[in-house]
Amino acid sequence: MKRRIVVATAALAAAWACSSLAWGAGSAAGTIIYLWQQADGVVQIEMSVPHTNPPPCGAGYAGWALNAATLAGQSMLATLLTGYSQGKTMHIVGTGACEVKGDTESIAGFYFN
Repeated sequence: MKRRIVVATAALAAAWACSSLAWGAGSAAGTIIYLWQQADGVVQIEMSVPHTNPPPCGAGYAGWALNAATLAGQSMLATLLTGYSQGKTMHIVGTGACEVKGDTESIAGFYFN
């Protein structure tokens, strides 16, 4: 049963990542090397690998952003910090836009190995 869940999760993650890339979103797979949380709830991260295919609004900065002032952002931050503290490899896909911070691609989703 556990093997089926792992295989199904991997297949869904691969399909999700491929479909996200089709709409011009950035992506990366590596470890988090920098994490900065601002008072307004904006959290920025940088990865150990280059940010591939960033949107024009985020082309000048290699990082990612999420809004921890929202419930969804708080959930993402909690998961992100858990993976970061364990040194896990993070696979991230962006939204293709810079909604949270004007010069940084927003995070659509991620998963850890």
